[in-house]
Amino acid sequence: MTALHQVLQTPELLTLVFESAASDERQSKALLAVAACVNSTWFKLATSVLWGQVRDESLDVRALATITRARRQRYASKIKHLDFTWNRDATIHSLLKRLKFPMLKRLVLDNQGGMHNQRPCPVAQYLQPSVEILEVHNLDKQFDQGFVDLM
Repeated sequence: MTALHQVLQTPELLTLVFESAASDERQSKALLAVAACVNSTWFKLATSVLWGQVRDESLDVRALATITRARRQRYASKIKHLDFTWNRDATIHSLLKRLKFPMLKRLVLDNQGGMHNQRPCPVAQYLQPSVEILEVHNLDKQFDQGFVDLM
């Protein structure tokens, strides 16, 4: 077995290759999307790197909302960062309802975004045991005792 063949069949090494490819912002998404089409192992590894990237977090959640409902959980399970500071449309939360984010490390909420009929972002929907960093911007009366109780 050649060294190249060994790298291409070793998940840990292949993940390093995909992570290296992801460092090039201009080509990473396209390259990883193509790699995900090679076989089931490459799909699992490439999509984990693609959906788990820190860079440009807000695109993850918008892209997730465009995927068919039946496939959303597959990708939600790989997301490490959710940032809702860009969001001004509460419908995104209903599109992501019932999804679990077991790899989620960082959650960024903005009380100015996602308001619909004066109701705040449904925080509990995104809180997972894996969350290490929670940022809340524009905290005001909309985040009431119920929010604090979730903590």
